[in-house]
Amino acid sequence: MVQVSAARYHAVAVSRDGRVYTWGSGLYGQLGHGDRYTRFEPTMVSALARVNVTGTAAGTRHTVVVCDLGEVYAWGSNEFGELGVDPRPVKPSEGSANPKLTLRGWLFGAAPSPSYSAPSSSGSGESGKKRRRSTLGMDTEEDPAGAFDMIFERLRDDVDESGRSGMTHATFGALVAGVQPAIPPPWERDLFNGSADELFDQRFGTMLGQSRDSAGRVEYLTLPRLVRGLAQVNEVAAGGGFTLAVRKACRPGSYLDPTSGDCGLCPAGHYSDELSTLECKPCPRGQAATTAGSSRCTPCEPGYYASDLGTEECSACPAGTFVGFGGAASADQCVPCSPGTYADAPGAATCTACGPGTYQELSSQIACVPCPASTYLPGVRSRSQYDCLSCPGGTFGADGGAAACDPCAAGTYTDAPGSAFCWPCPVGEYGAGTGNTGCESCPAGTYGEKLAAAAAAECPSCPAGNFSNTLGATACEACPAGTYSSSDGSTECVGCPPGTYGLDAGADSVDSCLDCPIGQYNPSSGKAAEMDDYGEVTECFPCAMGTFANASGLDECHRCPPGSHLNKTGSIREADCYDCDYG
Repeated sequence: MVQVSAARYHAVAVSRDGRVYTWGSGLYGQLGHGDRYTRFEPTMVSALARVNVTGTAAGTRHTVVVCDLGEVYAWGSNEFGELGVDPRPVKPSEGSANPKLTLRGWLFGAAPSPSYSAPSSSGSGESGKKRRRSTLGMDTEEDPAGAFDMIFERLRDDVDESGRSGMTHATFGALVAGVQPAIPPPWERDLFNGSADELFDQRFGTMLGQSRDSAGRVEYLTLPRLVRGLAQVNEVAAGGGFTLAVRKACRPGSYLDPTSGDCGLCPAGHYSDELSTLECKPCPRGQAATTAGSSRCTPCEPGYYASDLGTEECSACPAGTFVGFGGAASADQCVPCSPGTYADAPGAATCTACGPGTYQELSSQIACVPCPASTYLPGVRSRSQYDCLSCPGGTFGADGGAAACDPCAAGTYTDAPGSAFCWPCPVGEYGAGTGNTGCESCPAGTYGEKLAAAAAAECPSCPAGNFSNTLGATACEACPAGTYSSSDGSTECVGCPPGTYGLDAGADSVDSCLDCPIGQYNPSSGKAAEMDDYGEVTECFPCAMGTFANASGLDECHRCPPGSHLNKTGSIREADCYDCDYG
């Protein structure tokens, strides 16, 4: 057994295979066996043999079960309407079929309808009793006058082939709306106090379901009947005079299968926003549901669209196009990017403006065109190659797509616009700082020894014994013989002092100057030794005739004393002078 429920006088159980068993008191038909007998052992309810029952509840005087299809069956007392079954139809018209109560409610069979006798209008006595007679009249053996005819009362105690009397037989119960008298008939009224009229007032007719106030009302059922109006019930509960059925609710994002009663997830591309909807709705155009079980569809994001109903995923606008709003419902809403802009990937919400150094002349493009080398473009969203500007002097553009040109590095220069590179400063010149349109010459007293010198300090000073008296010298000159420079960076050389001479070039000190030998002199500075055609070296100037130099380092020669003369040059002593002849 998978479930057991017990009330005050009876119990009900459900087995694993869906069969229902009841036992206990059957006074109100709550056992469901078609009679009101008491069962001392669990007995299967055969009327539900083909129904797969999943749950049950025992009320005080009735029983309720629910099957795997979510349908509810009830039987037993219906005094307070707790069974929820259909009432017996109102009296059929003449010639119509007699109603029969089946497992699924009242049905009209093919049997001819019984005759109905109209109630008498007389006010008292026998005629008064006839007035209260039931609508179906028939004389019985116990009541031949028909004074107290009720529905087939003569069948109350007849035993049929099954061994049961009409009072407890299911078929007979169906013919009389499933009602059995709960108190003895009028002819046994000696057990009660009061007249026959009072006996009728004691709800005898109500108990039979055939009184003038409640004709056709079902007071109890001895066999299970389907409770109409209930579907997809999940659980039931029963008490004293009431029944509670809980219907299975499917959450939003799912649907209720009307056949199995199960909740299924809405597939991707569909949604449900209500409880227990029978079908999921496809997502409208412009929206999508990417996962199963969606309670709503999500509008496509900007850059995407959904042109079909029931879209699982939005489609991306192709590269080179865009859509700037959500919920686009057509590919036609993807707009081409205008000149000066681009979209390099599908699904663009906006087009990207061409950045500095690039331009785009066409629409629907996935990239911008870089400006060529030696040009630059500082602005954005450019639509023409003519927006690219040549790099000015002192700058260069080695690569295309430049937003700005690079300044020439120190030691380099460009003197014309539109350069893709910078020239190095030549030897003897330098370029201080960046962005040079030209180079500066190395100063006098220095020289250039390499290309691309970046500062004047990179122009070395001429060493002692050398000089540079021009700008941009690429080398220093040695001081010529007869001169010297004693310090670095000399722009000129100093001549050897008078009375001296210089023998070799590149003298770096006055000490390199030699005294004129005896017999020679040097009246000025910077005298260098000379070599004649015969290979003879003349250091200084030889003393002229009439003069002599008897010491070295003289800047002039001595004259011969008065009254004497000398007729040769280069004399080295005064003795070379001889007296003049007399006269």
